Amino acid sequence: RSDNSAQVIPATWFPSAGTYRCLWFDGVVRGSKIGEEYKSASWTGTSYTVPEGIQTVFMNSTASPATVVLPAASLWPGREITIKNMQTVKTVQVNGVSASDENLIQGRGAMTVKSDGTNWNIVHFYKRNLSY
Repeated sequence: RSDNSAQVIPATWFPSAGTYRCLWFDGVVRGSKIGEEYKSASWTGTSYTVPEGIQTVFMNSTASPATVVLPAASLWPGREITIKNMQTVKTVQVNGVSASDENLIQGRGAMTVKSDGTNWNIVHFYKRNLSY
């Protein structure tokens, strides 16, 4: 809002949701993102494709395996996504992780992946009730 004749920055200048720091310097507005709005999705269908803005997916499908499809890693360098399997005996298959990584989440397990700009790499994998 501007009640002092200040310039209002249009929303189209900001590429995504979040918190920005704006600076007026030499007659030019400079903006940098300093925080994100973390959103989660709960899904009960058999397949879920992760859209922009979702950081956590709670997969509660009765299908086995249910499928979570990650977006192209090249579009989201640095982005992290966590997938949590809410079922106890059903599995969730994650499509899009690096080919050398395991992609099946057992019951009540969770996986966090991060994009390096080329691949989705697993940075954390929680497996419940494993016996060796």
